[in-house]
Amino acid sequence: MRTLSALCVTLTVLASVSCAREQNKPLEGAFWSSTSSGGIRLLDGADGFTVPAEKGGSACMANKRDTQPPSTYMYFAIDPERKRALQGPVYLIVEYYDDSMGLTLTAEYDSARGDAVSDKYKNAEARAGGWTLETKQWRKAYFEFRQPRFANRQNCGADFRLSGPRLFIRRVQITLKRPDDWEKVSIMPEVHIEPKVKIGAGGQLIVGGFDPARTDDVPTMTAALESAIPGLKSLGVTSHEGYVRWNLCEPQEGKYDWSVYDVSGSVLREDL
Repeated sequence: MRTLSALCVTLTVLASVSCAREQNKPLEGAFWSSTSSGGIRLLDGADGFTVPAEKGGSACMANKRDTQPPSTYMYFAIDPERKRALQGPVYLIVEYYDDSMGLTLTAEYDSARGDAVSDKYKNAEARAGGWTLETKQWRKAYFEFRQPRFANRQNCGADFRLSGPRLFIRRVQITLKRPDDWEKVSIMPEVHIEPKVKIGAGGQLIVGGFDPARTDDVPTMTAALESAIPGLKSLGVTSHEGYVRWNLCEPQEGKYDWSVYDVSGSVLREDL
């Protein structure tokens, strides 16, 4: 009888240990791919329906065409046991197919900033890569989420979503460590862009936009401008016209600061 009791206790302890391990799966390494998953699920619904596809010899998932509303996003949810003792920052690694020109892959996550819609769909604080240059290659993009809450408050109960051009995604993964090649991936690949529009001698094609309204907008607007330049080049754009806000160049009376516009000016001089 004592042997049987000891056996029951041993089995109970082993079951408890096994259960604890199951409940404490780490967020590190959680992934989804088009062929398998481990801790992250792709969701369908609202403005994010997907269909299987194949690009560059690899199976992937793509935005479904002709849905109402249009499916412009891909939504992902992290399994609950992976989100215990959640702390930031965390990094999202995305493998995407570069199939179009001039847009940027973006990521928004459910953050711990508050309960506003903008908190539930917060733009990643930093990004490396994610350009679409029509190279017809598989590429990686990295995103930094500094204040993750991951409380399933986005559409379909998602924790984060991707958008950009029509998406072709074969894998996403979460890591707690900043990728070692972040700086390398941050450099836009050099590609030859043949303008689809020819501007006659002496003519100009001028565009506007990408204007920050606050200093907090500068990183986002600069990244958007940099990412748009290949598409602008393909359209034959010769110049960019920006709106200079007085509150940004004279933040205090009599004290001038042109650093906001130095950043965009540098991007235009180097790339356009």
